[in-house]
Amino acid sequence: MKRAEIVFSTREEYGLTRLTEKINSELKKMGAKEGVCNLFSPHATGVIVILEDEPGLRRDFLRKARELFPPGAGYEHDRIDDNAHSHLMSTFLGESKTIPVQNNRLDLGTWQNVFWLETDGPRHERRVIISYWE
Repeated sequence: MKRAEIVFSTREEYGLTRLTEKINSELKKMGAKEGVCNLFSPHATGVIVILEDEPGLRRDFLRKARELFPPGAGYEHDRIDDNAHSHLMSTFLGESKTIPVQNNRLDLGTWQNVFWLETDGPRHERRVIISYWE
């Protein structure tokens, strides 16, 4: 197994950051040829999603996720930290993705991209762990 991390910041409380190019760059540095890549968020309030990079679809996704996990909906955790919706979104939508690798790149479909869904920002430092196996 080979391992790398990408580190980035987010500017919004709630939004999407495209990571595909950064991940592919790390895979190339690793010399990844053909195998499997796992992407993992070591944060309790961040989500890794695969989505088409089309503005309307990104807005639709953000609206629907917010509908499913609205802030201030009487969650018990909000008594502590006021971000229960962020934790729930991360848990239900997923902290990791496993994607095939071909020729130093994620083997995504034509329109697919990897995004970070920030649910509790802005944050100065977010990390995604990249694990690769041939």
